[in-house]
Amino acid sequence: MKNIPLARSKILSCYHEIKQIARGEIPVPRSIKIFPVEICNHRCKGCHSLVLFSGAHPYLDTNLYYRLIDEWSTLGVESVSFAGGGEPLMHPKISKFIEYAYRKKMGVGILTNGTLLDQEKIDTILSYGTFIRIGIDGADRQVYAEQTGVDHFGLLLDNIRRMISRKKKLKSKITVGLKFLITKINYCHVKKACSLASRLGVDYLQFKTSRSNAYEINSLCADKVNRVIAEEQSKLNRRGFFIFGDARRTNVSGKCFLNMVNSTLDTDGSLYICPAFQHRKRVHRIASLVKESFAKAWFSKKHKDKVKRIDMQQCRLYNCSLFEAHGVAKEAILEDKLHLQFI
Repeated sequence: MKNIPLARSKILSCYHEIKQIARGEIPVPRSIKIFPVEICNHRCKGCHSLVLFSGAHPYLDTNLYYRLIDEWSTLGVESVSFAGGGEPLMHPKISKFIEYAYRKKMGVGILTNGTLLDQEKIDTILSYGTFIRIGIDGADRQVYAEQTGVDHFGLLLDNIRRMISRKKKLKSKITVGLKFLITKINYCHVKKACSLASRLGVDYLQFKTSRSNAYEINSLCADKVNRVIAEEQSKLNRRGFFIFGDARRTNVSGKCFLNMVNSTLDTDGSLYICPAFQHRKRVHRIASLVKESFAKAWFSKKHKDKVKRIDMQQCRLYNCSLFEAHGVAKEAILEDKLHLQFI
């Protein structure tokens, strides 16, 4: 497909779940995001997680993970993604986690900075993963090091090339993508990043903008960046590679109603309304799953009450990945403008 707008196309697959939400019901979530660690080997400028690392629960408990995967699989949860928070590949059992979810017939996504992709992890991800999205927040050593706080640019490129080479050799169907988080430090590298991603042989390059910190670019700069992205799309998008995203401040009108199609598990076993719980742990935390089942917490009145009290003004401070999907889901499903009950 040419120019795949991920949020727009994917959210329509949640037709039945969104219909349930409209009826006041809580559906089984389509996907659950897991934060397996609260530690990281990078110190990225503008990272919101750094100020939240407590050190109390650096790693997700292994037994808890296996219990929850078993329950989610039985309930019909279709996928999990490992993200953070911290750098998920720092969990000592991450390869076992990935394989176990796959064995339970679940799709597996990995969001990583890519610098810990050794041969064992690469082969595990290629064998059992659905997609991997790797952060590449600079197109040369100097800017990348300034943005991430580490001199890992050469290592990262080597790891990406090794993964693409092994993907071809193993004939893996996994999607390998890159994500570029735009800041004041690296916005000048947007064009170079497009060219680099195209040469590396990945499937896509996604752009997002860093929000609500000292490194957020202004609207004038965002307009210039968007023009560059559009130019590179017209030149580089082709079968097997595409560029998407931009430097906009995403927004959403009305109440959030898509949080019930996914959820987030933190390293201490806490279940949250959505991945945007950071800085709002008290109001977004549904329950601890250390001693309570997922089903009891997820389908509870407490969960419904928490969702009703979501402060959208706080949500608009950051770029929620579901913002764009809200408008599509509202028109196509809630307002029935596409008549999706027909072929």
